[in-house]
Amino acid sequence: MSRARSWVEHHVDEEDLSVSAMASAMHMSRSTLHRKLVAITGMAPGAFIRDTRMHLARRLLKEGECNVSEVAYSVGFVSLSGFSRAYRHHYGEAPSSSLHRRER
Repeated sequence: MSRARSWVEHHVDEEDLSVSAMASAMHMSRSTLHRKLVAITGMAPGAFIRDTRMHLARRLLKEGECNVSEVAYSVGFVSLSGFSRAYRHHYGEAPSSSLHRRER
């Protein structure tokens, strides 16, 4: 589990991050990866990748070091609207709501 999460976090900025690439990196077939991830996390590999991206994005937004578009690109989205839509679907709020505002 930690190997899978670590691999996704290391490759999170890749737009075309795929389940096939993840399975290959884990030295298993796609079906074995699917079976193991579902058994451990309850999520299919694609959902696991999205979930990991969203958790990382939320952490980056809360740290406040980057703006929303920088966070979107750093977690593998090429479209700010696509990121905002995915973030809102995952957390029920806009990414800007999670953005840590620094005091001036």
